[in-house]
Amino acid sequence: MKSLSLTLLVVALAGCSGPSTKSQNATNAEKAPAESMAKSAAAGQVVANGTPTTVMAAPDKGVEHNMGGKPVLVVKAFTVAADVALPYDMTLMQTQAVAEFKVSLGKDFEIVADAPKTAQGRVYTLDATITSWHAGNAATRMLVGLGAGRESADVKYQVTDESGKTVVDHKDTIRTNFASQGAGSTGTLAHPFADKMAGRIKDAKLK
Repeated sequence: MKSLSLTLLVVALAGCSGPSTKSQNATNAEKAPAESMAKSAAAGQVVANGTPTTVMAAPDKGVEHNMGGKPVLVVKAFTVAADVALPYDMTLMQTQAVAEFKVSLGKDFEIVADAPKTAQGRVYTLDATITSWHAGNAATRMLVGLGAGRESADVKYQVTDESGKTVVDHKDTIRTNFASQGAGSTGTLAHPFADKMAGRIKDAKLK
């Protein structure tokens, strides 16, 4: 009788532990794919249809420029000579000038407002200083016309390469367009500024 009781006890214990072991195995099997996906994600992979696929991270545009092979042209904010009272916002003028240069030079240069932290290839920097400014004369514009009395400014500007060598150096007198006068916080000089400078840069045939 004692032998029979021990046998029944062993069988009962085996029956109780069986489902627990199977349940634990099933849980481990469920965890395995999840752990595999987590490891793949950490390694820069995604799992599509059960197959890990490497995903390349997009380049940080704010860090690296010239990825397309074009030289970079950094358009710095224009400065104003100490004795010139220019009533315009130079930061806004820089923004407008960048937009103008993208139209006129965007085919040959990557136009940016800030120097890249790293760059592949050539980097040119445009510095400009407004040395004089004339508001023009509204009465003359109305009475005489033909461009008389227009707003104008003298601007000295240079383009240097990444080594600091000057590759463009000019001083020009810029006048507003015939029909444009006194528009907004940047005046109407940004377009003629950019137009004249773009022409000089094209003539320099920078690569």
